[in-house]
Amino acid sequence: MSRPCPVGQASIRHYLCTHGSSANLAQDPRMCVIIHYMPGGTSYRGRISPPAGKILEGRKGNRHANVPLLGPNAKAGDLFTGECFSRAWRVDPDLGRVYGVEIDLP
Repeated sequence: MSRPCPVGQASIRHYLCTHGSSANLAQDPRMCVIIHYMPGGTSYRGRISPPAGKILEGRKGNRHANVPLLGPNAKAGDLFTGECFSRAWRVDPDLGRVYGVEIDLP
């Protein structure tokens, strides 16, 4: 049984974990932020032909939400780089001293 994620909290899943959301029965739109971590050098594979009958009519198939961020002419081999695909860096423990904040590293 699932339960709603409380306001201000996060749900983190392994990328191979199947997950989903039930219908939004509230009057307000569902608000969320999704972060996909990808190794540097990840590129778009291009459209993949799904098995017949697996795509509902009117859908674009397997075109992931990240692909339009590559631009209107995305093609196989285009790297996921640029302002829409920021880089995550390891935290330098010395930054806390530099900026006068406490950094709690595992």
